Amino acid sequence: MQKLATTSVIAAIALSFLPAAGFADPPGGKHGHDKGHREARESGCPPGLAKKHNGCRPPGQAKTDDRDEHHSHKRPGDRIDRDYTEIRNPERYGLDPRYTYWRSNDEVYRVDAQSGTILDLIGAVSALLN
Repeated sequence: MQKLATTSVIAAIALSFLPAAGFADPPGGKHGHDKGHREARESGCPPGLAKKHNGCRPPGQAKTDDRDEHHSHKRPGDRIDRDYTEIRNPERYGLDPRYTYWRSNDEVYRVDAQSGTILDLIGAVSALLN
């Protein structure tokens, strides 16, 4: 009888450990030490750049992007309400004379003259002069 009781106790103890096995990490993993870089590794980003969280860009390129963010580049739909010069005789620069063109911050824009809304970005002034 005692042998049956001992066997039952051992079996009960062994069975109590089985649910804990379901919470174990899969074999071959790093047991939660990924630190969120799995996506970067899968996309081909080296671990050193993955730590930077800057879109896998080398430091020089990331710094260039930061500098560009400080300039206010205007886009179609934006308005120009000050600091502009109207370009007279646009055909002289190869532009369509039916439209109105303004220059602001060394950029040339095709605009709606009534509202000042940018319709199209033509480019840098230096490109038109060449």
